[in-house]
Amino acid sequence: MNQSRISSKRSPKRSAERRAAEGAIAIASAISKNPMPLRLSIKVIPRASRNGVAGWVGDCVKIKLLAPPSDGRANEALCELLADLLHLPKRSISLVVGEKSRQKIVQIEGLTLDEAKLRLRAKV
Repeated sequence: MNQSRISSKRSPKRSAERRAAEGAIAIASAISKNPMPLRLSIKVIPRASRNGVAGWVGDCVKIKLLAPPSDGRANEALCELLADLLHLPKRSISLVVGEKSRQKIVQIEGLTLDEAKLRLRAKV
C-alpha cells in the first residue's frame, strides 16, 4: 500500500479529537488572558487607633485595624478595608492563610501586584 494514501484519509474519530483539542486550546488561551489571583502578605495590627495602611516592610503590608482579633472580626475588617482601599468588590478578596495570626496571606482577584502596590502606597 501507498503511505500517502493511508495518511491522507481522515477518520471521523480523528477529526472529532482534533476539534476537541482545538476547543481546549481556545479555552486555555481565554483563561490565560485573565490574570492569576494575587497573593499578598499582610501583617495586621489589631486594636489600633484607626484603620489604614501603616507602611511596607519588603513585600509585606502593615495594616492597622480598629477591630479586635476575637471572633474573626479583625479578619472581616481586613477584607472590608482592602476592598475599600483597592476599589474592588469584597468578594474578590479572601483570606488564605493566618486566620488566627497577625501574619496573613490574602488572595486578591482582579489586580496585579504592581496595581495593588500603587493603590496601597497612595494610602500610606
